[in-house]
Amino acid sequence: MQAIKLLQQAICAAILASDIHDLINGVYNFIPSDAVFPYIKIGESSLTSKLAHNDELMEVEMKLCAVDSGGSNLKILDIADGLHNLFASGNFSMNTYEVITCSFTSCDVLYNAKIGIWEAVSTVKFLLRTTIIS
Repeated sequence: MQAIKLLQQAICAAILASDIHDLINGVYNFIPSDAVFPYIKIGESSLTSKLAHNDELMEVEMKLCAVDSGGSNLKILDIADGLHNLFASGNFSMNTYEVITCSFTSCDVLYNAKIGIWEAVSTVKFLLRTTIIS
């Protein structure tokens, strides 16, 4: 699961270096009790690994959730649009793994009326490669 941890770190760095940074108050994989809305939560992820010659190929699917409180979903839609622009371009890179593909696959906007929270849940898929030294 080292690949997921490193990917999360690269995603945080990319978000904080982008225009999205001006729209949010943090990027978290664990939400602190003092978190201020809006923020991005790194959600569930899955990893499938395959060996090919001297390479390990990893397909990682990751959920990124823009979260905000209040009566309007406009802020999270702007944040989700920024995430789409960041990852749909395919111009995402990591130091440790070669990013072969990066694609923004979907975004679902949800409202929890009980607690007054909006979420835009974006799904991003990555295909990573690393060379195995034998």
